[in-house]
This record gives sequence, structure tokens and C-alpha cells, in this order.
Amino acid sequence: MTIRPSRRSAATGAHLLAEDDAGHSVVYRTAERGAAAAEPGSEVSFEVDHIDEHQSTGWSVLIVGIAEHVADPGEVRRFEEQPGSRPWAGGVRSLWIRIVPGQVSGRLIRGL
Repeated sequence: MTIRPSRRSAATGAHLLAEDDAGHSVVYRTAERGAAAAEPGSEVSFEVDHIDEHQSTGWSVLIVGIAEHVADPGEVRRFEEQPGSRPWAGGVRSLWIRIVPGQVSGRLIRGL
């Protein structure tokens, strides 16, 4: 994930959830003062990749959009109840951020 506060960029890892019913967005949780804590209204990018070395295949998807903080307790509870929502990293990760996509691009790689 890349966050662009002001004129600088920072790349960091984040644990994501796809949000189907709320408009094809991506949500993730982070620490309130963590490196991935994008400011509301800021432009962010999020990249997801997968490589299968045995099949010589892979794919990559890049989303560029606007960050929103999720403050509604019902939405937060719904995200926390989803499988895979528990962060792997230690520490408190109480801030949920939604990325509303403006651009989506991708690439599929197939070996010979």
C-alpha cells in the first residue's frame, strides 16, 4: 500500500478485506498512528499480488483511490466478524480505513 501525505510517498504492508456489498471497496485495519493510517480524503494506492511458482503464473491488481475512516460501530463490528479480519501483526489495530477506488488496473502473467 502506498500513502501520499503531502508530496511524499510511503509504502507499507496492510491486511485487507474486500468489501462487496458497500460498493466494491477495500478496507483494512491499522494502528491509529501507524504508517498505514491514511488521512481521510488522501489519495492512496493498494496493490495485491499472487505468484504460483509451480504453475509459472501470477497476477497483480492495483487500486488507486481515496481513503475514508470507518467510524460507524455497526460497520466496524461487521468487519471484525469477517473471517481473516484479525491482523497478523501484534499491537492494537483499531482504525478501519476504506479505499474508494478511482482507478483499478491489473495484470495476469502466464508462463510458457
